[in-house]
Amino acid sequence: MATQRVFKDADESSDFDRDVDTDSVKSRIGCLKYHAKAGHNHWHVLDFARYSLVSEDDGSVVDGRKAGFCLLDSETPFAFDPGPSFYGGGSCSFGNPHTPPALMGISVGWADEYGMNTAGQFVDITGLEPGTYCLRSEADPLNQITESADANNVAEARVQLDPDRLRVTRLPGACRLP
Repeated sequence: MATQRVFKDADESSDFDRDVDTDSVKSRIGCLKYHAKAGHNHWHVLDFARYSLVSEDDGSVVDGRKAGFCLLDSETPFAFDPGPSFYGGGSCSFGNPHTPPALMGISVGWADEYGMNTAGQFVDITGLEPGTYCLRSEADPLNQITESADANNVAEARVQLDPDRLRVTRLPGACRLP
């Protein structure tokens, strides 16, 4: 079982301060699974995100395969100083198949970015027709995680796909879904 721990803003400063904001609430956010495949050997939070490819012609959807994630502080992508990392360490290789990790997460102001070359994340395009598609990445698709805003959970990229030639070209502009 995966749980989320949300700290209360004790001094109502709108800033997280580990010395002041110590009271928290825990809630269940899903399940954990140990992945013992090449490049993994660590625990994942399941259903943390969803990838899909949506046809702009008919709206048909192909779901991706990367559905579980090891969560850790790997990036500081924002323009402000996020403060110290609580879930750092640079490695997801903690725990073992019999004992889930005690802590896993993303600290306030930090991010865990998965690039296109991260092992295990893909959308199978076998049998798809050439055409224009919308590549979607959605965080928290089951809405299990407490967030201050859900409106920023989806990112999309418009792509031209030619499976026969193994070509994907990113197109300008927003997706045009039916």
